[in-house]
Amino acid sequence: MADYEENDLCIRQARRLIESGRCVMDSDWPSVRPSPEEEDAYLEGHGWEEYSAWHLGLEEEAPYESKERYGFLIGDFRQVHRSALYACVLAASVAGQKAVEREANELLLRLAELA
Repeated sequence: MADYEENDLCIRQARRLIESGRCVMDSDWPSVRPSPEEEDAYLEGHGWEEYSAWHLGLEEEAPYESKERYGFLIGDFRQVHRSALYACVLAASVAGQKAVEREANELLLRLAELA
């Protein structure tokens, strides 16, 4: 697996969305996670920077305009999903991506404070 670093753009956006209540506390992430086609449509309409803002991990060695650069999706391109953050924690832990795991846990704590 690639070596991901935390994506500051995503972290800032996630904090803003959480603080403004744009989050889903109870969802089944595998069933609501955007499909590859939905990701492509979002990219076409919004570009790489906005796409990046939804991914907690960045692979700096991968090309800027490639999906391989962005990992650990946190929401459905409208709202942060708590279940997506849990999925990020699990995937990052399994892959040894400590920085991403730490950031996902911090975002989960922010969600818990609002609940």
